Amino acid sequence: MRLTDSMIRGIGMTSQRTRERLVNRLREKGIVDSRVLDIILQTPRHLFVDEALASRAYEDTALPIGYGQTISQPYVVARMTELLLAGGVPRRVLEVGTGCGYQTTVLAQLVTDVFTVERIEALQQQARQRFRRLGLRNVRSRHTDGQWGWSQHAPFDGMLVTAAPEAVPEELLGQLNVGGRMVIPVGTAHLNRLLSRLYDRAMIWAGHRHAPSYLAGLSFAESSFFPIPPDVMLAPMSLAKPKRAWHYAAVATVASALGGAVGYLIGMFAFDLVQPLLHRHGYWDAFLKARGWFDTWGFWAVFLAGFTPIPYKVFTISAGVVAMPFLPFLVASLIGRGARFFLVSGLMLWGGERMQRAVRTYIDRVGWLLLIAAVLLFFILRS
Repeated sequence: MRLTDSMIRGIGMTSQRTRERLVNRLREKGIVDSRVLDIILQTPRHLFVDEALASRAYEDTALPIGYGQTISQPYVVARMTELLLAGGVPRRVLEVGTGCGYQTTVLAQLVTDVFTVERIEALQQQARQRFRRLGLRNVRSRHTDGQWGWSQHAPFDGMLVTAAPEAVPEELLGQLNVGGRMVIPVGTAHLNRLLSRLYDRAMIWAGHRHAPSYLAGLSFAESSFFPIPPDVMLAPMSLAKPKRAWHYAAVATVASALGGAVGYLIGMFAFDLVQPLLHRHGYWDAFLKARGWFDTWGFWAVFLAGFTPIPYKVFTISAGVVAMPFLPFLVASLIGRGARFFLVSGLMLWGGERMQRAVRTYIDRVGWLLLIAAVLLFFILRS
């Protein structure tokens, strides 16, 4: 099926005005090549993602395309293209990593010929169909079994590589023309971007139709036995769908309180079975601290637990061990956990797209600093 003008132009969240906002954001981030910005403006990114994600196509973020892959963040596409053109417009360009074909389409509108290779055959076939529907006659695509490049068509004046090897592959260098330019992420940057990649994955999960159920399950489990807090899902879900932010906070609150009730019952009736696990997983000191809080604060210990670094499950189990009255425990859980989760969703809702961009930009630096601080705090408390 050929694409119509209306399909390419888009409507609503895929309209020209939405694309102009994306281009303005890229300009604010430092993209200065007007040729690249013009092509980004003209290229219908919503045609390269699933229809369910079309409304998010012009956000400056990566989105899932299936097979564990994502369409690149528009800033990354723009910046890599800008770097490729910095030494002059290359005539023949090799792209390693076709993906959904969005980067390929951008390149095809700027250079004479594009040769693109992809290791996932299904993605390569889908991309080829898009090129045909868009009428791109200067693109040649190929499924590759993991070898670098396309030696039969070498040499190339330019290369753009989406993978991040430890070093530049010699096989690719041999296919680059004298004076050619290669744009490739090299080295251990993929480790430095670990948290941002996890964040991108969380944003993808947040858009899943079963995400609220997953959030409820995680909130329930974390209150009684699971180590990962629900905030890691609640925050990106609230960013991904702001209109549902308060609903997600309520889901997390109710599920967490119900999970806390299970933790309470574990502490009351099965503490002898749980005690060895607390020792084994390093929660015993935290448990003793929680019991001390109960001796001093009672009801307020549960309420404040939502705002402390001590795992909440320790408080729920402790409440059962000391036989705290169940109704005050349940009320304190609902208020304390609700205050925390509604605060998280409220911050995401208040920050909106600015918050999403800020989180995505600084998550690696802030995340690693917090991880280092947590490790230091652990050893300080152990000593």
